Amino acid sequence: MSAWLALTIEVPEGAAEEMGDRLEALGAVAVTFLPGGDEDILEPDPGAQPLWSAVRLEALFEPDADMAAVGEDVVARGGHVVETGFVKDDDWQSRWRVHAVRAVFGNGLWVLPRDEEVPAAAMDLPVLRLDPGLAFGTGSHPTTRLCLEWLASAPLAGRRVLDFGCGSGILALAACLLGAERVVAVDHDPQALAATLENAAFNGITSPQLSVMDSAAMDAATGADRFDVIVANILANPLIELAPQLGGLLAPGGVLVLSGLLADQGDRVMAAYPALSFAPVVDEDGWLRLEGRSLADDSVPRLARCPHCATTFAVYDADGSPPLAGARDVALTCGTCRRPFVATTLLPGRALVLPPVDTALAEVERMLLELLSETRTTEAKPALEVLPEPEPEPEPEPEP
Repeated sequence: MSAWLALTIEVPEGAAEEMGDRLEALGAVAVTFLPGGDEDILEPDPGAQPLWSAVRLEALFEPDADMAAVGEDVVARGGHVVETGFVKDDDWQSRWRVHAVRAVFGNGLWVLPRDEEVPAAAMDLPVLRLDPGLAFGTGSHPTTRLCLEWLASAPLAGRRVLDFGCGSGILALAACLLGAERVVAVDHDPQALAATLENAAFNGITSPQLSVMDSAAMDAATGADRFDVIVANILANPLIELAPQLGGLLAPGGVLVLSGLLADQGDRVMAAYPALSFAPVVDEDGWLRLEGRSLADDSVPRLARCPHCATTFAVYDADGSPPLAGARDVALTCGTCRRPFVATTLLPGRALVLPPVDTALAEVERMLLELLSETRTTEAKPALEVLPEPEPEPEPEPEP
């Protein structure tokens, strides 16, 4: 077929998915979702359509389609017809390839379309082949590029990696190609899981290196496993809501890589992860990447502070092991005043700071005073020290 009939319409964001289904029912062979105006293109939450106030849909029909009837149906359902025309088959293929990525990330990973030859410069590097599809994540969006840059620059050999909100699977598959020992790709959208499995098969990535699962089944499937690297390229609000879960899945000393958030959302997201130490924020075109490292290990106590008497003390689980740092809403009873309270966050302590529970605050204050005394500048001596004049030696008596 040499040409297609193309119909472009605009609808409110809330009606986009239903209108897309309706266009397919009317005979559309392809429907593309685009921003309706000059809004930023936001990479959506997995399983959701783009987050624009108005959405433009471009639908392709066979040349003999009754476009007048299709247009009337669209208008009757609240849509606005922007234009109708013919699109050559090769033009449509060119539009598709505009979104394909041909790039090297972190000098360690190439991403190319499936049918493109490997450039000479890529011969010594792993190559991930990926075509634009229905699930988000192709490497063309700044948030995906930021995460790929981090993965391609990190030592992943032998590491356990979780891709939370995997979309097309691009980050999970990149981790596999970069040498991760075990990678778990998680999403709540069946379409994303199917895309990840298809892309994995094309790139020769199989189990047991890669596991693909629904987020609802992840807890049962992973059990008590924790991950050396967790990457989550979703949106700010889900990242905040998922903070206890993602923090609980991070291994001691592990790294949490977060993206999908705008420049004014970084501080709010980092505040949701008080047990992590964050590296400087990386910004690309107003999109951020956060990198937080867990400072806790299983031998370090968790500290809580009583709001009633201000006593700071170490907290342990019933089996004597420290609970997870960053745990929230933990019901405790103060060992000093015996009054109950709820610790909103347990902070990691230091392995060398293990004062008894009933003297914890005094011990911390003593250490602070010692630190201050060590750093306090001693009183300076005068630049010139004046010495007392020596007493004159007695003159020798004359000889007789």
